Amino acid sequence: MGDLKEIFAEYVKLGKQAELTSAMWKKVLEDAELSTKNRKKTNNLDGAEVDMIYTRCKTKQKTINYEGFEKALHQAGKARFGEDNEENFQKVVASLKPPSFKHNRCR
Repeated sequence: MGDLKEIFAEYVKLGKQAELTSAMWKKVLEDAELSTKNRKKTNNLDGAEVDMIYTRCKTKQKTINYEGFEKALHQAGKARFGEDNEENFQKVVASLKPPSFKHNRCR
């Protein structure tokens, strides 16, 4: 895991925006293996939870800035582990990874 600001910047750059978009927020959690489409099979966050966290943390421009990103990670920790505390926030941060690319079109 890299520095939190560096990871935020990499996802923002990937989304080609000034701040984090909804699609990139979902990708952050998928890459960290904290989100899944079928929660019944895991304890991960489902799509509705991911969207609700994004909605609570977005700015008027409908994106998440760095401060909102930290707030969203706290809320993801609460949703995933049951409480909003520093330990659960650190678990989420520890699981973050730089953006992954599942499909390589440049072969």
